[in-house]
Amino acid sequence: MNGTDYKPRIIECSRCGCEWNVSSQAYIPETGYVCPHCTSRERGNNTFQEVRHMANRSLLRKSKIEDFKSWLQEDGWQIEPTKGIYEIVRATKGTRKPLIVYTRDNKGKEHLTVQDRDLPVVRAYIRDRRREARAKANGIQKVTKEEMLKIIDTREPLGKFYRIEGKTIIAVDNSTGDAWTEEFKDFETFLLWITTQLTVEEAEEIIKGRGNKCATKCVGIRN
Repeated sequence: MNGTDYKPRIIECSRCGCEWNVSSQAYIPETGYVCPHCTSRERGNNTFQEVRHMANRSLLRKSKIEDFKSWLQEDGWQIEPTKGIYEIVRATKGTRKPLIVYTRDNKGKEHLTVQDRDLPVVRAYIRDRRREARAKANGIQKVTKEEMLKIIDTREPLGKFYRIEGKTIIAVDNSTGDAWTEEFKDFETFLLWITTQLTVEEAEEIIKGRGNKCATKCVGIRN
């Protein structure tokens, strides 16, 4: 190129957070780089133009956004100020790239959009909320670490409880005042254990398909 080496640089758009290959000679204002897509939208084009690696999955509803933000914080994410008129949520966690939730346009549509890399996070949120609903339907209450420690220490109140720590489910069956406590990696095993009188081993066997009798006919008793 006229004897001058071309040196591209990767810069994050200050609006949408996506990365763009920008010429080393391009002028970048102090307010930050704005990609062509965001520039087009901000000039009055209300039609959402799909950014590269953007996933239009319709997984996350706008009505669930505050609950999603609460779940993110429980999972260790930090909620950050949004950038531009199309961002609904921006969150960071450790060294990961920002998780960004977009609205497709400014017309108030119900479903929102995330990038491909953030789809597993949204699916994890949906999965956890469905599991919480199943647990609640079975009379199992989700508690904090402090609440669980108090239940184990005082044996009150009676009931069935659980909390999640990373990928581990910690369960306490205090329905008889004995505060039986176990840890699980699998939700189905946890649910079967806490809703029956099965031992952990028996519950694992049934979930893995090795048991040949239904849970109500198993004779194992916790001890």
